[in-house]
Amino acid sequence: MILDSENTGRSAAAVETASDGGGLAIGHFSLNILKRDHRLWVFALIARWKYIVAIPAGVALFTFIYVYAFTKPVYTSSCALVRYEVQNSSNNGMPDGYSPIQMAVILNMIMSRNNLQQTIDRLGLHMTPGQLFGCLSIKQAAKRSNYIYITAETGDPELSAKIANTQASVFVEDYKYVIRNNLVDILDTLENNRSSLISEINLAQTRRNEMSAKLGIVSVESELGLLGSQIASLENSMQIENAKQDSCKSKLANVRATLEATPKEVEMYSEENVGREREFEDKKLELARLRQQYTEENPIILKALQHIDALKVEIERDKKTMSRQKVVFGRNPVYTSLRTEMLKLELDIAGGESALKGYEQRLAELRSRRLEMNELLPKFKSIDENIANKKSLLNRIEAKRKSLEMFLERSFSDISIYEKAIAAGGPTPTKRLIKTAGAGAATFALTIFVVLLLELKNLKIRSRADIEKALDIPMLGAIPELNSEKRAVFYSSLLGTVTNAEEKLSDTKQPVIISVAPQSQDDLNLQLQKDLLELLDVRNLRVLVLKFVSECHGDDCTHLANDFFYGLTDEMPKPSDKGELFFLLDDMAFLSPPNVARLRQTKLTHADYNIVLIDLFEHELNQQLFVEICKFSDMTVIPVRYGKTDKFELQRILVPLRESSVRNVCALMEEVNVKNYSLVI
Repeated sequence: MILDSENTGRSAAAVETASDGGGLAIGHFSLNILKRDHRLWVFALIARWKYIVAIPAGVALFTFIYVYAFTKPVYTSSCALVRYEVQNSSNNGMPDGYSPIQMAVILNMIMSRNNLQQTIDRLGLHMTPGQLFGCLSIKQAAKRSNYIYITAETGDPELSAKIANTQASVFVEDYKYVIRNNLVDILDTLENNRSSLISEINLAQTRRNEMSAKLGIVSVESELGLLGSQIASLENSMQIENAKQDSCKSKLANVRATLEATPKEVEMYSEENVGREREFEDKKLELARLRQQYTEENPIILKALQHIDALKVEIERDKKTMSRQKVVFGRNPVYTSLRTEMLKLELDIAGGESALKGYEQRLAELRSRRLEMNELLPKFKSIDENIANKKSLLNRIEAKRKSLEMFLERSFSDISIYEKAIAAGGPTPTKRLIKTAGAGAATFALTIFVVLLLELKNLKIRSRADIEKALDIPMLGAIPELNSEKRAVFYSSLLGTVTNAEEKLSDTKQPVIISVAPQSQDDLNLQLQKDLLELLDVRNLRVLVLKFVSECHGDDCTHLANDFFYGLTDEMPKPSDKGELFFLLDDMAFLSPPNVARLRQTKLTHADYNIVLIDLFEHELNQQLFVEICKFSDMTVIPVRYGKTDKFELQRILVPLRESSVRNVCALMEEVNVKNYSLVI
């Protein structure tokens, strides 16, 4: 079989996109086939110069005649509109919140179908809005200009002026109506926003009041102020109470120390000083009673102490001057007084501690309440700020609403008619020359484009670039048409082709195998092949020609190599007198092609020849056999006819040849036009 395991295991690297030269491709077909010699574009224009000149000239002439003979006089009248730059309501212009209509919208409004219909109705025109639209045009005096021109073109100068003025008046009325509707829409939106804001404010205030009622407060700030003053007062009371406690504890310590140093019993009286001492003891008891009622700094206590001190001095003086007859001992009133005072201080201390506990409990409650208020303060502030913001927004909406209501009471438009149209004194120039030149130039460009497009679609081989750049294969030679005047050129090209082949195969062991692989049998020039064989014979090169034929007649059948290639015999038949062998493309050739090894033995069986030339069949006849024969050949020559062989069709041969890594693939251009031979070479 032709395809063995080695051939079927093609690697991805062996499959090129379309050509080794790269380039954009669709499947296996490269867009490089569009490449060509740049001079062909010029030659295409030169070859069709009559059409390029005649067609635009004819169109220009027809345009001139049509414009001159059939174009009726047209009268043009323009009405000018001006748009004033307006500010907001603070500058007595448009109300705050209203955005002026864009100029592009205004231009479209002028030519709206409704305005066109109103113009038709007012003037009683026998037109459709579309026809009137064709009579009108709009333009600005300059880009971003506030001047707008409405131009009407008709066959009647008076009608043109009426149409322009009426269209302008209709537009201004419509523009005022649109502005008023826009303002009414804004007013409705503001009213809706106002109602929504009032509802939101009432809802927020209700929520705040509910929170205040739940907490039993008027406001968080006032409650925090009240709690702060209460806490400060309570802390001050605690400080005073602590100071009292410290004072009582200090006094209690002093009283205890004095009590320990005071005897429980003392000498009550003697007979000599009983009266004075009784008075002394009575004063001390009275002092003890007063101390329970007053403080030590009280004037009554101080006066009693002075009186007791004076009695004490007199008693001491009497003791020195008198002797005692009788001494009576009893309970020491000082001790009793100190004891009573100590008990009072202890009671004061216990009461103070109880009061301090009450203060601390109340202080904790107040601080907890203040902490709760501080936590709620951000919520109340947020609600208050939200209410304040909404009220501020409501005030602004109220101001805008009042401004819009006042503005709607008067009619306003920032566009007015600046200059009315008047009837034209003469018709508008038809610009015959400009229209003629424009038609001719457009037709000329279109003709050039068509010619170049036809050239782009022409994929016939006509230059070296078509082979070497578009198909990415070398050109073995270019053979011109045989001309009696250019015979030297013909034979020199034959010689050059043979020389190029010898250079390419100089390192190949003889006999060299050259396959002639035509895309179509029409590409095989038998006379040219005969001339090449004669030239090779002159150069003393023996050539064996192996022809693949579909039919065999006469003596040719005795030189068939089918049995040898099928392995039915080991002996190759002898060539004919012309040095030819034949291979019949019968049914067996398609069902079971010859073995590759047998094909390769051709070199061994004909070692006495310099060249084995294989005339192949068309590629589409048996693609596998075609590729295999080219694969073991030393050179594959693809004959192409100048101006007839198609690059796209030839690409279909090259793709499988490249995928099979066929070497030394080249093209031989035949039947080159003598005039274009220099372009090819």
